[in-house]
Amino acid sequence: MQVDDLILTKSLGKGAFGEVFLTTKQGSKEYYATKRLDRTFSEKPENIKRLANEISLLKKINHPNIVKLIDLKKTKSHCYIVMEYCNGGDLSGCLKKYKAAYKRPFPEEVVQYIMRQVVSGIAFLHSHKIMHRDLKLDNILVTFNSESDKNSLNMMKAIVKIIDFGFATRLKSDLTFTVLGTPANMDPQILSNMQSRTPNPGYDEKADIWSLGTLCYEMLVGHMAFSGQSMQELTMKVKQGTYFLPTNLSKEVVSFIEGMLQKDPKQRLSAQELAKHDFLVKNVRQFHNLDTRKIPGVVQNGGFMTVNANQGNKVNKLHETVWDIFAQPMPSVPKIPTSNQPYGDQMMAQPQMQVYNQVMYSRPQMQMGQQQYVQQPGFNKNMYGY
Repeated sequence: MQVDDLILTKSLGKGAFGEVFLTTKQGSKEYYATKRLDRTFSEKPENIKRLANEISLLKKINHPNIVKLIDLKKTKSHCYIVMEYCNGGDLSGCLKKYKAAYKRPFPEEVVQYIMRQVVSGIAFLHSHKIMHRDLKLDNILVTFNSESDKNSLNMMKAIVKIIDFGFATRLKSDLTFTVLGTPANMDPQILSNMQSRTPNPGYDEKADIWSLGTLCYEMLVGHMAFSGQSMQELTMKVKQGTYFLPTNLSKEVVSFIEGMLQKDPKQRLSAQELAKHDFLVKNVRQFHNLDTRKIPGVVQNGGFMTVNANQGNKVNKLHETVWDIFAQPMPSVPKIPTSNQPYGDQMMAQPQMQVYNQVMYSRPQMQMGQQQYVQQPGFNKNMYGY
């Protein structure tokens, strides 16, 4: 298929708003991704505003971690939006392939490398008063340096780029009021107002920070922080603000996630503050010099800490995070009565559950619905503190 100097070769995927094709230009060896939209669909009043908004924003944005708009074409039947081509697909697909290959989600080193890029792109947008409003793994594309890096899923050699600015907006005041986004990644206040159909009090760019927290969590843990079989169940879980983190994570990444997943937007770190966080600026391999598995109360394999997003204070320092609560010695466990002692009212030794502030820790049982990662052939469990 050819449109002027564009040669559309193969389909890269279909979506609700059109189809994307791998594209070259005559006389050039460069590859592009071209989104083809049916004009009868894209020029409907309810769609043209979104499309025009996306194009107008992309024309003004120039950042290495945000997809670039290359060209625009129009025929009698279709509109064509030509953008950078990213050969690795989206982060959601990469995570699924990585889990299948290595039997675990991304290690901290990979999450740090990716989040440095994503936070850089979001900090750029926020500095220009632009909110994305639909941040999720599906809306971050990956470009690998080589075919071998792509085949081996070498995420440390990948460049990521934020896409899909159809829901994005430029803040004309301090707040915006339109309810948009993907529920599983949506700010709790916005999701709650949408579900209860109450008036939206307005929100700012901190709504993007919550979404950043959910996608960071998903890369690190392997599943979404909040999910449900229905919209009502999902809303209830987000309202509760409870999520689980493996106990073998570093305190730096726990602090990083807590800094984003605060239900009170005022307590969330800004994109500029996230860019300066220890997790993004230090060497990940130094984080695990302290073997957390030797600390009393930390389970070596399969343990999960329960974190509450309602804690209501801004997490700026590592000693404020839930991680250090687990570095404290656990209370002593009641002794098992010997055979020559009557049981009476004495308590037999059972797995102990202790509540520190708003944090619940249970050993050695796993929280319901959580996946235990075990050693597989080709996976060095010592490399990442497992």
